[in-house]
Amino acid sequence: MRQLSGGERSFATVCFALALGEFTASPFRAMDEFDVYMDAVNRRVSLASLLQNAADAAHLQFLLLTPQDVAAVHAARDEVAARGGVPPGFLRVITMAAPDRGGGGEGAGGGPGRGGGGAD
Repeated sequence: MRQLSGGERSFATVCFALALGEFTASPFRAMDEFDVYMDAVNRRVSLASLLQNAADAAHLQFLLLTPQDVAAVHAARDEVAARGGVPPGFLRVITMAAPDRGGGGEGAGGGPGRGGGGAD
């Protein structure tokens, strides 16, 4: 493991978590920033694997948090849906508004009420 890059370690961790998930009785799975060190290829493969796993275990809830661009999530959904793995309406993506990093006035950096975003 020490010789793997950060992205390769992240990918291996996702695979390990998916494998362990089959042996746990938890009603939900959560991963935070699982893809932060991954390159585009490993991210696409891991997202598709996660979505396929979620579709196969539809009785569970999956919560995936990422600071990355959500366009890859939509692309992975489309890839898995093309194989018949993800039914319409299966995936809900919620994005937060980017924080205001300008000026140093009151409320800069995003305070209460600055979250928001849309759902897909």
